[in-house]
Amino acid sequence: MSTQATRMPDSMSPNILPILVAVILVIFTYVILKQLFGKVKGNNIILVGIEGSGKTALYAQLVAGKEIQTQASLTENKHQLIDPPVQIVDVPGSARLRSEIFAKIC
Repeated sequence: MSTQATRMPDSMSPNILPILVAVILVIFTYVILKQLFGKVKGNNIILVGIEGSGKTALYAQLVAGKEIQTQASLTENKHQLIDPPVQIVDVPGSARLRSEIFAKIC
């Protein structure tokens, strides 16, 4: 009886290590990215911009599907969508009003 161990050919054994390292790196990268970016932080779509840039007109188009004549907003406009479950918020362009609303929303 022969007690020789079965060996892989020398041409195959060096190729396994780089593949194994690559698989481990891919899994590690996926886990790290999932931890950093995988969590949903909120469900608001906030329309922001300078005064007169058309945020309220865009909001009306998204919510009601129609064009409207707008003027400067003094309060935020909100609309809750069902599918996907998000809230669209139109924030006034005034810096003072915007900071007050952000403190309330975020």
